[in-house]
Amino acid sequence: MITLRVFESHSFDPRINLAIEEWLLDHTSKDEIWLYLWQNEHTIVLGKNQNAWFECNLKAFEEDGGSLVRRLSGGGCVYHDLGNLNFTFFACENHYDTARQTSVLKRALRSFGIEAEVSGRNDVLVDGCKVSGNAYCQRGPKHYHHGTLLVDCDFSKMAAYLTPHRKKLEAKGVSSVASRVMNLKEAAPDLTIPALKKALAKAFEEEYSGEALHKKGDVREVFPIPVDELSPLIKKYASEEWTLHSPEPFTWLSDVVRLSEDPCFGLFQLGISARDGRIVKAVLYTDSLDETCSLRTEQVLLSLPFDRDTIKQALNEAGLAPLTNLLASFS
Repeated sequence: MITLRVFESHSFDPRINLAIEEWLLDHTSKDEIWLYLWQNEHTIVLGKNQNAWFECNLKAFEEDGGSLVRRLSGGGCVYHDLGNLNFTFFACENHYDTARQTSVLKRALRSFGIEAEVSGRNDVLVDGCKVSGNAYCQRGPKHYHHGTLLVDCDFSKMAAYLTPHRKKLEAKGVSSVASRVMNLKEAAPDLTIPALKKALAKAFEEEYSGEALHKKGDVREVFPIPVDELSPLIKKYASEEWTLHSPEPFTWLSDVVRLSEDPCFGLFQLGISARDGRIVKAVLYTDSLDETCSLRTEQVLLSLPFDRDTIKQALNEAGLAPLTNLLASFS
């Protein structure tokens, strides 16, 4: 029998919440499925492989006292405030099922009279507008599936701080980031964050009916996480080295290109630094949901001759053929 656990963070600090999330991923039990509910206050969360300077108005956000953090999963940049509820499902591969996990979200929303549908790879829509974006991470047999639920988010701040590339907006058929999102309160005016938390816990139990459910409160009461294990993770998420990935003095930087062939979906930009004719560093910026894509590319290109044909051949042989489209401006 699977044991189900539902818990939440009582912190609104994104560095703490992401540190807890990573700790939970590393400690996911093969016989349990966990649902973690959490909120961040006035925060921009970058996808693992995104370029912070391209995705948001950093100067304005910092001046307004915002927190910029980078998560473990791939995908795009999002804005969090206390009108937004975040969820994370944890499971080992024998129980990990994104369809069932998404069903929990749909069940919970249906209890408020809201009919939601899944669109594309990672969006949940209501009346054609996005109310939830999802992303994924895997470490060996351990997985998480997390995302947002827009309840009463301040879209004026979202529009002011997020600056997605025009190609991303064109692909969605919209003119701005705020024009394709919707708060759930528009569909159910009486909906609140506490009510949604209860609905998610109930839907979680219904989806996995027959399994043992242990409802708990604060995640740090359920799991007394050792300080010496959590503190380094908090420090990582607070560091500029992890969050900003400072721009390199690239020898060559590609144009931003939208790709839609396996295994590359999303926006991509490749930067290469070379010394004495060889590649000393390669950085692949992307909002792809495959969080491993950048690391694989960077490992493949490291130490190769700084030569277009060599780079193209290496990408082809590594199963990353769509990325050769980034080499159009290489000279």
